[in-house]
Amino acid sequence: MNLKRVERLRRSLELARVEISDVGTAVDAWLPIDEGEPRLKGMVFHDVERNVREDIVLAAIVLLPGDALGKYYYPELGSAVFMSATTRLGNSFDSAKGYLGLDRVAEKDEETGEIDRSAGTRRVTTFHAPEVFDYERVLVGVPRGIPPVQNRAAYIDFLSRYLPWYAERTRGRMLVLFTSLRDIREVAERAGPAFAARGLPLLWQGMATAGKEELSDLFRERVESTLLGVDTFWYGADFPGETLETLVIARLPYGVPDRYHHAQCAAIGVGAQRTRIYMPRALAKFRQGFGRLMRKATDRGVVMVLDGRITERRHSHFLKELPVERPGSWDPAAKARMARGDLDLVSREDLSCNSLPNSTGSTGDLFALGSTRIAENDLILNARFVPSGAIGAFFLGSGTNQLPLGGGILCVGGTILRLPVVIASAEGVVSFPLDLNNLPPAGAGIVVGSTWFAQFAHRELPSAGNFNYTNASSLLFE
Repeated sequence: MNLKRVERLRRSLELARVEISDVGTAVDAWLPIDEGEPRLKGMVFHDVERNVREDIVLAAIVLLPGDALGKYYYPELGSAVFMSATTRLGNSFDSAKGYLGLDRVAEKDEETGEIDRSAGTRRVTTFHAPEVFDYERVLVGVPRGIPPVQNRAAYIDFLSRYLPWYAERTRGRMLVLFTSLRDIREVAERAGPAFAARGLPLLWQGMATAGKEELSDLFRERVESTLLGVDTFWYGADFPGETLETLVIARLPYGVPDRYHHAQCAAIGVGAQRTRIYMPRALAKFRQGFGRLMRKATDRGVVMVLDGRITERRHSHFLKELPVERPGSWDPAAKARMARGDLDLVSREDLSCNSLPNSTGSTGDLFALGSTRIAENDLILNARFVPSGAIGAFFLGSGTNQLPLGGGILCVGGTILRLPVVIASAEGVVSFPLDLNNLPPAGAGIVVGSTWFAQFAHRELPSAGNFNYTNASSLLFE
């Protein structure tokens, strides 16, 4: 045999021997052996998985972390402090105590050092600091008419069409939180051309040209950008100021039951696993995601929840975690306003007639919340990006116009219905509930099947033409 071939074979065999030895070492560390036989322990979950590179991974994970912490870690501590913005769930620390194992801490005898792992709970003192953010600066929106998330094809199609449209209205400044990288990839691929056509940067986790840290930097640098992210951006992302003014939660962050989940259920029961582990983790993640919007006292913006399940009784735990004043209830500590609106109303395009920028440098934006169903009578007209404290009024017209007036363009014509004078907030936002049951005579034409056009007029500085208008939107009444 050729000596060179022998040498190559020898090296190949040596490499194989080293690889087999490494595998043996890994298996020994992964699987406990006693007298030559595997001895699996109930405290550890063993599994064979594949990582993101499709490599085989031998996993050994503590099956019930809370129990392990309570029995083996906490007893060795003289004291400890647990601090988090999401430790308190459902106005109580009970869920966090159960999840962290603080409700079943073993006792340690200070004299002998022995630990009684069946002993009762050591004293746990709790403290809830007052809220530092003013949630009156936040609007929580839950549109009606969204395809159910269970119908994945329809839901992904909806997100791909809705997000570019919404980003155009918000001028970017938008973080969209997903629960699946697969969903992000599909939405990014479908919606990318629509974002590009609007001149709006689209960033997404998993894109080939940027890693996680670079995505965060790009999002801060490009104010008009939209960022689609998963777990990393639910928790550690910090985007204060104008970088982030619109937060979209695409789906409630329920965990996907895997083999580890089912092993926990087998160990302590389905009900106990859901109460102690599954739901506390999901609710804490939801609150962490919501918290991405308000990072400093002067922040403000909108949180859109695009998962209609949040209003269903079965999933009401999530809504209860938000600092909002919910429909039909009043809570003096809940300051954010929650609004529901028909998707076809929220998503309707503006008229081709748009006004001009006002003294803020932006064009005023008119949008409606609620329903155009006359029987429901819950329509709210809103305007934003108008000068702080500006005096003005909403008005509706039965037709359209395109007439330059003052510093802007009047887009509404025909029969005009003028509404009472209102004053914009310090943030340049103003709202007016339209009472369809108590309209002036000019509103007699607002009937089922009629289309009216709304606009907001406001005073301006003399140098800016004395007055200006927002854009205009159409309202089809049903």
